[in-house]
Amino acid sequence: MEQVVDMVAVREIRTRLDEIAAEHPEAFQGRSINGWRGILEQLESDDMAKKTKLMLRLDQEMIDRLDDHVERLRRLHPGLDVTRSSAIRNMLHSGLERAEGKSEGA
Repeated sequence: MEQVVDMVAVREIRTRLDEIAAEHPEAFQGRSINGWRGILEQLESDDMAKKTKLMLRLDQEMIDRLDDHVERLRRLHPGLDVTRSSAIRNMLHSGLERAEGKSEGA
């Protein structure tokens, strides 16, 4: 199975990793930047290989609401790489937990 790699996203992630390393050098003590990059790339590769891509269609209003939600999350969690995909996965997980009666207050 051929896997497509989004090189723009990879460059953005590497840039953000460099920023985090500059802001928090203590987090990288004992490891080189390239060492951490290798670990993160391996984890991402392993994780992505286990997932199935799902595509969906959204109207512009829903996309705008999603983008607003992503921006809220980025403001609430600076330094966290929040994407449309990660926000959708999080909301889907929360919604399924509620629908299945597994969340608090259900």
